[in-house]
Amino acid sequence: MFTTLKALTILAVVTMAAASGDVIGDTEAICGTDQSLASVALKDSETTKYQLAQSVARLKISGGWCTAWLWGSEGHLVTNNHCIGSAADAATAIAEFGAECATATDPNNGIKGACVGTYVSNSSTLIITDPTLDFTLVKLNVNHGINITQFGYLQARDSAGTLVPNPSASHT
Repeated sequence: MFTTLKALTILAVVTMAAASGDVIGDTEAICGTDQSLASVALKDSETTKYQLAQSVARLKISGGWCTAWLWGSEGHLVTNNHCIGSAADAATAIAEFGAECATATDPNNGIKGACVGTYVSNSSTLIITDPTLDFTLVKLNVNHGINITQFGYLQARDSAGTLVPNPSASHT
C-alpha cells in the first residue's frame, strides 16, 4: 500500500506544480503576463473550477506562505517539499481553507493573508516527502469542531489525462 500511495502521490504532484507557493518571504515569479484572478471571480461563471478550488489550502509555515490541496477524503494534503520538508515542518504548518475575499474587486485580494478563511489544522503528520521531486504528503491533524468535507478534495486517476493547450508552456 505504501508503494502505491507513493506512486499515486508522485503522479498527482505533477498536476499541482502551478499551485506551488514560495515559503521564502514574499518571493514570487510569473512567466509572461499575470492573468491570475481571485477564485471568487469564477464562482458564478466557472462553478466546477470554483468548487474544486475550495480544496486548496493556504499554508503558514515558518513565517512564509505556501499552497497545498486536499487529496482524498481522509485529510491528506499534498504540497511541495520546499514548503514542508520534514516532520518538524509538518508539525508546525497551519492549514487554512476558504481564504478568499468576498468579491473579485476587493483590494485585499492582492495582500497576502488579508482575506481570512477557516483554520482547519494547526499541525499535521508527515507521511512522505521527496526533495528531488519536490513533493510532500501530510495528514492533517484537524482542529476540534472542523468538518473538512465541506472543502471537497482532489483525486488521482490511474489513466492518462487529456492534454490541454498551455500557451505559457512555450515561454523562453
